[in-house]
Amino acid sequence: AQLPLFQEGVAAGRRAASIDTNSTEALLWTMANLGRTAELKGILNAVGVAKEVRRLIDRMLAIDPNFVAALQAKANYYWEMPRLLGGNTDVSVRCLEKALTLKPRDASLWRDLARIRRARGEKAAAMECLRKVLELNLDDPEYRIEIRPEAEHLAREWGAGR
Repeated sequence: AQLPLFQEGVAAGRRAASIDTNSTEALLWTMANLGRTAELKGILNAVGVAKEVRRLIDRMLAIDPNFVAALQAKANYYWEMPRLLGGNTDVSVRCLEKALTLKPRDASLWRDLARIRRARGEKAAAMECLRKVLELNLDDPEYRIEIRPEAEHLAREWGAGR
């Protein structure tokens, strides 16, 4: 039931990008809907769509190298992609660190960096990132409902599994 909505989002994003070829927002929404469509269709489709997602990320960063949403998308792309297919957590960390210089109070950036650092075995650095998430104490619905509870859960889980 969700798939047609995301497919419609891809089409709308492509239309918007054709109207304004330098719209990072149009490219971002195209990429986000394309990625979600691929996820819903399954892993084989996701692998097939990866090149287009990467192309959209590269285009956004060519337009604006400091577009935080594109830096975060690139970080997650390289983190989620299997190493055999080009995944690289070094690229992920560099993208998130750059994004954090531009937007240091973005809790989702700190959370993503915590996850990647933990996956790399950098436990102390991961916990420091979670501490930053919790210190922000933002009055934002996404932070209160999703990001902070997740950070609290991960801090408890990771703290217990030292």
